[in-house]
Amino acid sequence: MDEAIQAARRAVAAGETPFGAAMLAGDTLVTAGNTVSGSADCTAHAEINLLREAGRRLGRWHHEAAIVATTAEPCPMCAAALVFARVGVVAIGATIQDVRAAGFTELQFPAEETFARASRPPRVVAGIRRDACAELLAGCGRRESWPPTG
Repeated sequence: MDEAIQAARRAVAAGETPFGAAMLAGDTLVTAGNTVSGSADCTAHAEINLLREAGRRLGRWHHEAAIVATTAEPCPMCAAALVFARVGVVAIGATIQDVRAAGFTELQFPAEETFARASRPPRVVAGIRRDACAELLAGCGRRESWPPTG
């Protein structure tokens, strides 16, 4: 989770929202943060960027033995992508309530609902470094300039 938190901090430093993810697959560590604003791509969430980079680096899109740590409960798009990637374990930091409290209110669909409908759901471990992840969100919550205009 520490690597995911660092990825979120790098995203914030680049003017992005405070979300990060990390994957450990064997001895390979992959990290990513949100790049939605800089890429003008609404799908460039940390988890999606992570899966894209892991696919490039590992040469595969299934990650049954991988552990993914995400600083906040994944949105429905990211939860579904983690299912499609067949990620073995998903460790979640901040809860959907923490995300909402920080001002990110677009979708309030719990990841558990997506995972529960999956034929191959990941094992979920929630609350990993929740306080640190929630502090990151609260300290960098939705700014008036997000989303950027122009």
